[in-house]
Amino acid sequence: MFLYQLRNSIFNINASSTRRVLPAAYNENIASLENILTTNNLLKRKLILYIPPLLYASTDKKIPYSTSEYSKFKIQTEKLCLSRNKCEFFNLEKSVPNNLWGKKESTSLFKSSELDFMHFTYQGHKVFSDEIYKIIKKLGLDK
Repeated sequence: MFLYQLRNSIFNINASSTRRVLPAAYNENIASLENILTTNNLLKRKLILYIPPLLYASTDKKIPYSTSEYSKFKIQTEKLCLSRNKCEFFNLEKSVPNNLWGKKESTSLFKSSELDFMHFTYQGHKVFSDEIYKIIKKLGLDK
């Protein structure tokens, strides 16, 4: 853990550092999504595909992803969904307010905690579950 924190401290890496897309992993994930969509078409079931909540998505503050790569991901995901039957796409990146995101143990030696771009608080989970339920209800899947 110390070496990890030392590296992050030296190179100023933290939870809000920009993460680059790793092409091989990205392409593998997109291929997996395409397989899910193909299987779903064969099963003729309704599929809900969404962009998950993202801290700072509704502000001018920096998100931890390359803006152009993140935008490409959202567009490609939506197009894949909309090109298939029974796939419903929703962008929920702005669904959890910024003040409902959690903190985590710091990844550097000089801070005790930092914002957690991957997890929101209990209240944030309640807000998000309400959004998911609205979608389920809208699609008539609550019966």
